[in-house]
Amino acid sequence: MVEIIRGVIKKQGSSSLLDNAFQDMDYNGMLFLGYPLIGLGTAIDALFISEEFGVIIFDLVEGTDFSDRIEIQDELFNVLQANLLKNKSLTNRRNLLVDIDVISFAPGCSGSNDSCLYDKGDVKPYLEKKERWKHPEIFESLVSVIQVATKIKKAEIKTFTEDNSRGAKIAKVNAAIATLDREQAKAVLETSEGLQRIRGLAGSGKTIVLAMKVAYLHSIYPEWKIGVTYHTRALKQQFESLITKFTIEQISQEPTENLKILQTWGSSNSPGIYYDYCKSHGLEYYDFRSAKSKCGFDDPFDFACSTALEATVEPNPQFDIILIDEAQDVPESFIKLCHNFVKDNKRLVWAYDELQQLGTPQNLDIEEIFGKGTELRNNAGKPKEDIILYKCYRNSRPTLVTAHALGFGIYRNEGPVQMFSNETLWSDVGYEVTRGELELGKDVRLERTSDSSPLFLEKIDKDSEIIKCELFSGFDEQVKWVANDIENNLKNEELSCNDIIVIYSDARKVQEKMGPLRKMLLEKGIKSHIAGVNTSPDAFFQNDSITFTSIFRAKGNEAAFIYIVDSQFCYSGYNLQKKRNILFTAITRSKGWVRICGYGEEMEGLIEEYEKIREKDFTLDFKYPTKEELALMETVYRDMTPQEQKSVETSKESLNLILSSLKEGTIKKEDIPENIRKSLLDHLS
Repeated sequence: MVEIIRGVIKKQGSSSLLDNAFQDMDYNGMLFLGYPLIGLGTAIDALFISEEFGVIIFDLVEGTDFSDRIEIQDELFNVLQANLLKNKSLTNRRNLLVDIDVISFAPGCSGSNDSCLYDKGDVKPYLEKKERWKHPEIFESLVSVIQVATKIKKAEIKTFTEDNSRGAKIAKVNAAIATLDREQAKAVLETSEGLQRIRGLAGSGKTIVLAMKVAYLHSIYPEWKIGVTYHTRALKQQFESLITKFTIEQISQEPTENLKILQTWGSSNSPGIYYDYCKSHGLEYYDFRSAKSKCGFDDPFDFACSTALEATVEPNPQFDIILIDEAQDVPESFIKLCHNFVKDNKRLVWAYDELQQLGTPQNLDIEEIFGKGTELRNNAGKPKEDIILYKCYRNSRPTLVTAHALGFGIYRNEGPVQMFSNETLWSDVGYEVTRGELELGKDVRLERTSDSSPLFLEKIDKDSEIIKCELFSGFDEQVKWVANDIENNLKNEELSCNDIIVIYSDARKVQEKMGPLRKMLLEKGIKSHIAGVNTSPDAFFQNDSITFTSIFRAKGNEAAFIYIVDSQFCYSGYNLQKKRNILFTAITRSKGWVRICGYGEEMEGLIEEYEKIREKDFTLDFKYPTKEELALMETVYRDMTPQEQKSVETSKESLNLILSSLKEGTIKKEDIPENIRKSLLDHLS
């Protein structure tokens, strides 16, 4: 079966016919329509690679002019051959082991030239007559090299003195995932004429894919006005760095002013999509404070965007395409605003994680945003409009299973705190059923496969080293241990400061509680900073400095080694779903190792859950809640405002006082009016 990847196609007629010709062919290969040539900012019309034939370049001819094709064919051959010869895996001494053929495809012409095919019906006979490639054993190497357009080039090579150090191990992991998988490659190269959604778990590569897609489109269409937007300000540093790096790789220069990287909200000091929209439409702009004063407890950004949309008389589009990262973090009104801001073709791409918060998935209402009857379709012969990235590359299997088990509370003695109401979502996040039935109220065991969680880190380190829970006698012992362990990672394990993030569990107390740990590090000669406090709101990492943060700024960022401090905060109490989500998100920031640190009885309870995860060999083995149990979870463990918590505490104190008085006999049950007693029993039954 030939897999077809549809990149930027400028010769629509002949591309469509060639696409049709390959639809039902039974070869093991890939057809790239619009294959980008790195560094040249241009593309080969079509490229077919297969185990049977090696490489075939198709020179597509639109219209009836067939002149100068031999010269064009020679140029295409020379460029690709030069690229392939750079790779030792494809050569034997100075000889290229890959067959390269070039042929023109000119459906608008007629003739009998051996170097040209004139009809889609000519393609199959041409292939059937071709001599078979003698080295199909290097096909996977060929695929890796050909997909260089979707390959993350290695950073400056760092040497390690110890082969077994954590620094050396994470370098091996990074090298192993440098080439994107086929679904990621499609997401980079395929862009629909209209709407496109890219879905995937945290760690599936959405941000990398979006950054590469931007660079690819900018290289092919330098005249396009491209807008790229992100919501979390701490992501600016990472996003700008990735897009600039990939653009330089594509066209050997930095992005031009036609490519704008903008935060979603923006201001007069820092342009953003919403700010620019208001400015170009002559509308009143609301910053966070002014929007908050108008909307009360509602989402201020939703209020600002909705107000701008209502005030828009005639859209004034400024962009040829807008791409949105982390779209699950923005209101639907913002996505609608972006749709207004693109030109007639309405090209809009958004990367989206429906399951970033555990429990009920966040779904965008496509019809509500874009109009009744709007659907995302994956039609044969056209770029995909709805792409799903199934593999999780950031987190190892033990890390991700632990994150899900603790996040849902699957092994709590009291039962889960939250759960997917749609049980089939487990397959969407890469689990398969290995025992029981995935149905409400039934026993089930779920496991991650090596396909959905590649074994890169597990092959070179033990499960027991990848993720650990650390119990301490108190706060002081905890921070002292973390300081010493960070020092060890820097001095002996060959990690750098940017390989480490320290996440404090309670966002309200990061500055207060992390002061002693930061002081200990400074005494050891190790610098640190609190992201967004000691730095610009747009910065997260700093050179030669350890990043301290809460989960809200950590979201979207990643590091080789994650420390979670005072993890016991996430074990019990009010807002337990929110607290467990903090733990889940913190753990999934790691592309290497995690240390879940804490003290006290609540930390012991968390460790008890973790030990059950290990006993089950990092599988999820549990009874799926019933419909009634799911509803009860949403009530018992729901998020509550401080006022609601205070009201509950006051009510509990009043009830305890009544119970105590009844036990002591200072009041009799008859002293409580019958209607109150009856009403209380009705509410509690």
